[in-house]
Amino acid sequence: MSANDLDTFFVAYRVQLYIAIIALIINLIICIYSFCVFDCFNPHTTMWRTQLILDICIAIGYILDSCSFISLENSFSSLNNNNYLISQQQPQTTTNISSSLDQLIKLTNNTVTDCNNKKPHLFLLLACRQWAAVLVFIMGLERVLFLCYPLWFRSIRVRKSPINTFVLFFVLFSAGIAYTNVSMVCPYEPTHFTCELTWAFGIDYGYISNGIIILSQLFGFIFLVIAAFFVHRLDWPLRRFGGNRNKVISEKRKIRKIKWLILSCLVFIAFPQLLLLLLHFKSPDGLYLIKLIVSWLFLTKMFSNIYIYILATRYGKGMFGLIKEWWKNRKKTAINPNESMATIVASQFINRQVQPRQLQMLSTIAN
Repeated sequence: MSANDLDTFFVAYRVQLYIAIIALIINLIICIYSFCVFDCFNPHTTMWRTQLILDICIAIGYILDSCSFISLENSFSSLNNNNYLISQQQPQTTTNISSSLDQLIKLTNNTVTDCNNKKPHLFLLLACRQWAAVLVFIMGLERVLFLCYPLWFRSIRVRKSPINTFVLFFVLFSAGIAYTNVSMVCPYEPTHFTCELTWAFGIDYGYISNGIIILSQLFGFIFLVIAAFFVHRLDWPLRRFGGNRNKVISEKRKIRKIKWLILSCLVFIAFPQLLLLLLHFKSPDGLYLIKLIVSWLFLTKMFSNIYIYILATRYGKGMFGLIKEWWKNRKKTAINPNESMATIVASQFINRQVQPRQLQMLSTIAN
C-alpha cells in the first residue's frame, strides 16, 4: 500500500467525524422535539424516544472514535518526521521508514486489551447497538402476543419503562461477558488495527454480538410480518377481539406506526452489521477502508428519524409550531416595564371581580 492509501484512510476518518457531528445535531433536535410533545408518535412514544437517545449515543461514540484516530495520525506524522531527521543525520545506519498503511498496522499491532484501553467508548457503541436490537425484538413480539392473547393484555398494562430496564440489564450482562473475555480469557488476541467494534472484544464474542444484533432484529421483523398478516384478515382478528372492531382498527394503527421503528433499525443497524460480518468472512485482515465506509451506515439512521418525525407531525404540532406557540405564550405573559407591580395586581383583581358579574348578567338575559 502506498502513502496515498494512508492519506485516504485518514481523510475517511475526518469524513466520519463530520457525518457523526451532523447525525448528532439532527438526532438531538428531533429528540428534544419528542420530549416536548407529550404524546409524540403515540402509542410508541417511549420506544421512539429511546431509539433517539441510542442514536445520539452512537453518534457520540463515532465522534470519539474519529478523534482518537486523528490523534493517532498526528503521532504517526511526528514519528515519520523524526525518522526522516535521523536518516539525514546518520545515513549509513538509519533508513527512512516509508509512510504507508502497512507500517501503521505494524506500529499499532493492537490486541483486544489495547483496543479497550485506548478506546473505552467502544462500550457505548456496543451497548447502544444491542439495546436497539433487543427493543426491536420486544416490539415485534409484543404485537404478536397482543393478537394471540388479547384477554391477557386486557387484564395487564404493558409499561415501557420496565421493558427498557430489562433490556438495560441484558445489555450490561452481555457487556460483562465481553469484558471478561478481554481481561481473562484472551487478553492478547490480535484484532482489527482500527478496533472495529464487531471484533474489538475477541472473535468468539464477535459472533455472539453479531447474533444478538442481527437475529434479534430479524425475529422482531418476522413477528411484525406475522402480526400484520393476521390483523388484516377479516374473520380471525374479530374473533380474537370478541367482535370489537374498534380494537381491530386500533391494532392496525399500532402495527402501521411501529413498522417504521422496526424497519429503520433493521435497515440501518442489522443490515450494516450483516455486511461487516460478510466482509470479515471475505477478508479478515483486509478491506479496511470498505469496512470503515460500511460502518458509516449506522450514522445514516438520522434519515429514518427525519422521516418518522414527518409522520409524527401529521397528527400534531411540528417543531416550528411549538416554537410559535411558545413565543405567543411568552408575549402574553410578558410584563410591561412601564407598569408598576401594584397596577398589574390591581388589574388582575378587577378582572377577577368583573368576570363573575358579566356571567351573571348573561345568565339573567338568557333566562
